[in-house]
Amino acid sequence: MIKRLETINTMVSSIWWLIGFYWIVAGGQALLQDAPRLYWLTVVFLAFDVFFIIFCIGMASVVFLAVFCCIPILAVAYAVAIRKGASEDDIRSLPKYKYRQEGQFNTLEDDRKQEVLGVRVRSGDANPINELFLLPEDSVSVT
Repeated sequence: MIKRLETINTMVSSIWWLIGFYWIVAGGQALLQDAPRLYWLTVVFLAFDVFFIIFCIGMASVVFLAVFCCIPILAVAYAVAIRKGASEDDIRSLPKYKYRQEGQFNTLEDDRKQEVLGVRVRSGDANPINELFLLPEDSVSVT
């Protein structure tokens, strides 16, 4: 019951505010002559209300921008700043593979073909490199 009365009070107050605002704007000259203090008091209250409404809308906009724009950007920047990558030793310890297209095996000698099909091959820097072949439909030629 009290919630309904509160809602009704808010609605009546809003309507009365609009009527008062119209009354001051449209018929303010007669009130200014008959009761100048009441007129200026009403203008001050209406000006305060308009300022308060603009302030509330401005603050809601600032909060909206902060929550949906600035904070996610700061969170991503913070996550990027504290992100650690793999160390050089970890990267060097990963297995290395050299891929060749299947058609390239035709030009290799027979003993080299066996090395390429999965046997460890030593490269110039003494790191073991596995050579594997790709079927033509699984690979893209880079020219």
